[in-house]
Amino acid sequence: MLKCAIPEVVSYCFKALDKNAELEEIYILVENYTKENIRIIETLTEKVKVVNIVTTHLRQFQELEKRLERKEIYITVSSNKRKALKRAELIINLDNKNFNGFNVNKCSIIVNCNSEFSLSKDFEGICIEKINIDIKKIMRIFTENENMNKNELFEAELLKTSQYDEARYILDKSKMQVTGVVGKRGVINLKEFEKIQYYYNSQFNFIT
Repeated sequence: MLKCAIPEVVSYCFKALDKNAELEEIYILVENYTKENIRIIETLTEKVKVVNIVTTHLRQFQELEKRLERKEIYITVSSNKRKALKRAELIINLDNKNFNGFNVNKCSIIVNCNSEFSLSKDFEGICIEKINIDIKKIMRIFTENENMNKNELFEAELLKTSQYDEARYILDKSKMQVTGVVGKRGVINLKEFEKIQYYYNSQFNFIT
């Protein structure tokens, strides 16, 4: 469910940082040039000011960059492991297994969509792997399974489809809201976001 709900997770993170997502930039770490990953990228261009793609498959994603540019949608594409993520505050990891070779901001927020992903021991930021949700609309699956967990039922409903756009349609129709984010150690509270923001601002001299 996390991968399908990335736009909502991005909004949740920037709200937790007391920032307007429409004025911010994100970094997407991606290797596989799939329809799903392309649609995720396209969807995120509608949510934030700048989308930065970081990949070793430069040529393929530069073709996407050119195609979007013809629609007056602008993204950046980079393969520079040393510089691309150095100042990143919010990173979406779609399919990478690790950050080997990357110079990553140690106080960043990572939305991780790869179950095989492993972090370095010196990482001090936030790594989101699951979400807690609230579904505002009463759906048929809830009335038919009143004694079952709504979140589990909703996730099972999303898993029935292999198409990203169809899953997004179900998600939008349900009026789902992200109420919390979860890492390996459990629920990530807002104080952790405040700490990350302080460290990030201190590191890059943004404190006024």
